[in-house]
Amino acid sequence: MGYTEIEKAVKVRFIEHFSELDEDRCLIGDADKVVDSMFKSGESLGCYIEYNGGGEMDRRPFKTSVWVWSIAGIFLIQYSDNIEDRLRVIIDTVKTVFDDDTRLGGTTIRIKIVDLADAYIGQINDTMFYFLPFIIEAIEPF
Repeated sequence: MGYTEIEKAVKVRFIEHFSELDEDRCLIGDADKVVDSMFKSGESLGCYIEYNGGGEMDRRPFKTSVWVWSIAGIFLIQYSDNIEDRLRVIIDTVKTVFDDDTRLGGTTIRIKIVDLADAYIGQINDTMFYFLPFIIEAIEPF
């Protein structure tokens, strides 16, 4: 496989699990286009994913080294009256998005969310957003 195939499969997985996302609001490597698409469509959820490194590492339960890819991402959630409830649903979904398919359809040996940071408030073009950063780890045989 390789990083590109894993990254594409992650994007598909997010679009499947978040009904508000589509090809234009869940993008690889272009955060500006995600924001532009959100403003144009009026949708309040976007996701940006990007390469975050890779390397040979030891991971349980494997007895030999494996290649570990790191994928960083951030969900952009436009501020609304029910933002706290919405954030809880998004966080619960992100945390479990790979639970029913830890091999990502055979793309990896194992994939999982390894870090889900605290959401923080920011502003884009005078519009308030919550940003929810995450890190995914995908393992390939070495």
